[in-house]
Order: sequence, then structure tokens, then C-alpha cells
Amino acid sequence: MKSKSIIQQLGVVLLLFGVGLRLVVFYQNRSLFIDEGNLARNIVEKNWTDFFQILDYYQYAPPLFLCIEKLNTWIFGANEYALRLWPLLVGCLSLLLIWDIAKQIKLVGYARLIPLTWMALSPLFVRYSTEVKQYSTDAFIALFLVWWMLKKGMPVHASLSGEKDSTSSAGSIYLYWGLIGGLSVWLSMPSVFVLAGIGLLLGFEAGQRKAWVEVRRWLIVIVFWLINFGGYYLLILSKDLDKQALIEYHSQYFFSLQLYKLDAWLQAGIVFKSILRSAFGFTTLAYVVGSLGLLLGLRRLWQTRPFLCWLLLSPVLICLVVSSLGFYSLIPRLTLFFIPLLWLIFAHAFSYPLDKIEFVPKAKALIPIIGGISLLAILPLQHAYKYLYQPLLIEEIRPVLRLTGEAFQSGDFVFVDHEAKPAFIFYQDRHQDRPFLPSNDIHLGNWDETPASWMASFEEKHERIWLVYSHLISAEALGKLKQHLDGIPSSYELAQKVEKTAAVSYLYVKKK
Repeated sequence: MKSKSIIQQLGVVLLLFGVGLRLVVFYQNRSLFIDEGNLARNIVEKNWTDFFQILDYYQYAPPLFLCIEKLNTWIFGANEYALRLWPLLVGCLSLLLIWDIAKQIKLVGYARLIPLTWMALSPLFVRYSTEVKQYSTDAFIALFLVWWMLKKGMPVHASLSGEKDSTSSAGSIYLYWGLIGGLSVWLSMPSVFVLAGIGLLLGFEAGQRKAWVEVRRWLIVIVFWLINFGGYYLLILSKDLDKQALIEYHSQYFFSLQLYKLDAWLQAGIVFKSILRSAFGFTTLAYVVGSLGLLLGLRRLWQTRPFLCWLLLSPVLICLVVSSLGFYSLIPRLTLFFIPLLWLIFAHAFSYPLDKIEFVPKAKALIPIIGGISLLAILPLQHAYKYLYQPLLIEEIRPVLRLTGEAFQSGDFVFVDHEAKPAFIFYQDRHQDRPFLPSNDIHLGNWDETPASWMASFEEKHERIWLVYSHLISAEALGKLKQHLDGIPSSYELAQKVEKTAAVSYLYVKKK
């Protein structure tokens, strides 16, 4: 009993720490980066009904997610806090859900803390809980559907937790499932993978019992889900799938089932390595620990609780199959929804009551020490705690624009690089504190355009020219920047530089 109390207390501490960490990163209020800027422009510029069509600027997000974002900006203004409020909320609620799921599926000992610890300290989950994208919503919806299945997915619930629910035969459960599944599709596209697994599980279990009335009812629910997904596909997904630029960008992240080919094995290696990195960390130790833990957890689950094994694993398997058909990329952010399910599987490899192991009764004081050491061992693999003293920064274009605006003089001309355009346009034209630069003499560069290509044409008109760059997160981007600067006409000289993380502005003035 004492060990259970310690685990419960540690769980509460981890939960509060995870929420607190996300709040800290939220209040750090980093600048919007390129994709956030493009999505924020869609949110601010479009009407509510426009969200049920394809978006502009090569962006994709579920319609209901966009409606929530639009509502927040309508209430709180077009700013970073309003745009990130919903991702923050569902990111914090996901911690509560994964903790409760761990209890529902009866993880014992310190294994109950493992999924919560991974999520609380995961850099990916902390980042996407404070980012204007839908990925934290995807994870939340996946967890919510699993949680709801454990709570209300009767009669199969008895197979999952070992307990019978007297309300299992209530007809209202089919209505609830229909509504929840139908809404989930419009709020999170990957929810279809979780719903598919749940639908197959519920139908199979009812069929095993020859409960044909239940089978028919579940079929009606599943058909309703399919109708919603069909509408979603026709309105949005079918048109987004034709964007060649996106297909080429995601090409290496599609899984291949043609395992008789060497290239398919290499592609599978890239995909599985990406998944392991997202779930367990970026080190060799993380790959080894994660892989072994998943294999042992799957073996134990399949032997003891096959229904639960299917519930947790089926979204991953269905996602891989859909990816092999070329319909879903497995780039890390798009797999975020099933990463918590992998943690729950992983934890089963260590789900043993410590107080029943022979040596423990002789030294029960070791229980908290063993558990504490186990948790500390995770820290090098998931290290988002560093954001408490080292702010999470990606592309800090906002302070660059603010400082540039302070140094701005009447008659200054501005060139904005193509990669900086999305965030620049949002801050200059859409943000509630707009404009950041007091000028209309702004040239938004195309993807293949350089400052040198047009500076020489108006040397007589402009004495001072600002160059604005962002998304400087790769060697390729930095090399492109150097080429641009090297091509500046010799009649201009560098007078000022404003630089922040992955963003910079340069002031060039004409030589006298």
C-alpha cells in the first residue's frame, strides 16, 4: 500500500510539472515560424465556412480545429497567446488522460509512471503543446478515444480492464460513440485510424459472442463515421493529395510493404527510426531501450490481454498500411498522435508489482529509491525540462522586426526573403500590434530572387535598404544567405545588423 501511495504522489508531481512546464514555454511567447505564420494567416483572413475547403499557402488543418482557433482570435485578438491557447489546453489535458489510462489498464508498480513521464518531458510534446498547429490536438483526440473506449466501450471493456460495467447494454452508448467519432474526424484527421481500430475491435468482440443486435448497431455507428470521413475526404483531403510539392517533400516518409525490395527495407528503416526518435529520444540508448521495451511490452500484452494489445497497436498498424498506399506521411509530427499509445505498450514490459519481488520485502525502503533512479534514467532521453532555464526558440522574427522598426527611418526600403514572407506578412499585416515596420516600401521576394537582382535598378532612389531573413535553420539556408550577401552591389555597405535565433535583418546604406 505504501508503494501505491508513493506512485500516486509521484504521478501528481509529474502531472503538475508537465503542466507547469508547458505554461512556462507558453508564456515565453516565441515568435511564429514559417508554417505557423502561414496557418495563422489562414485563420485570421478566412471566414468560418472557408475552413471546410482547402487552405491557402500550402497549409492543412482540420476544420473544427481552425474554427476553435478562429474563435480564440476573435475573443482574445490576433496574437500568439490566442493562437496557442487551444494547443496548450489539449496538451495539458493529454497528460491527465494518459495518467488515467495508465490506471485504467492497471499498469502496476513504477510502470504506471512511465507514459506520463515520457509525455511530461518530451521536447516534441512540449513544443506542439505551444505551437499553432494541430498535432497536440491529434494526440489528445487519440488518447480521448482510447480513454472513452476503456470507460464506455462495453462489453469489450471487461476484456480490457477485468471489470464489468452495468451500463454496458445502455442504448445511449451507440449514440455517444456516433457523435464522438463523427466530431473527432473533423477535429483530428488521424482519429480515423483510432476509430478504425476501435470499430474492428467492437465488431469482432460482439461477433464472437454472436450478439448480432450489437453487431448491427456498431455497423450503424461505423457507417456514420465513414459518412463523416467521406465528406471530409471529398471536401478537403482529395484536393490536398494532388499537391505535387507536398508529395515530393514527404516522399521519404511513406512506408512500403514491398519488403522483397532492398529500397523498401531502407525506407522502413528511415520510418521506424523516425518513430523511435519521436517516442524515446535521439540517442543510441533511446533506440535500444525503446525497441526492447516495445517488443517485450507487445509480447506481454498479446499473451495476457490481446484486446488491449489491439486497441493500442491497431492505430499504428492501420496508419502504416495507409502510408504504404501513399495516402499518409509518417513524418514525425504526423505520427505524434500514436506516440502515447507506444508508451503505454512500452510500460507493460515493466508492469510488475515491486512489493511482490523476493528481495523487496526485505528492504522495502528501496522501493522509492529504485523508482526514482528509474525515472532519472529517462531524463537524458527526454529533456524538455531544459526549457525552464533555456527558452524554446525556433525562428525569432518578431524581435528582429521590432528592433528593425526602432531603427527605421523615413524613406527606408525593405526586401523580405521568400522564407521570411509568411511570418513577416502575419506580423506586418495581420497581428494585433501591426505594423512592425512603418513603411509601405516593402518588396516580398520570390523563392529564386536575390537582393542583388533588383538593388542595382534603383540605386538612385534608395539610400538605405533593409534585408529581412528568417527560417535560417539549416546549412542550406545559411549558404543561401551568404550568397545573397556576397551579391550586394559594391556601392552599398553594411551599416547595422539585427540578429536573433534563426532570423536576421541587415541595413545596407549607399557609400558616400
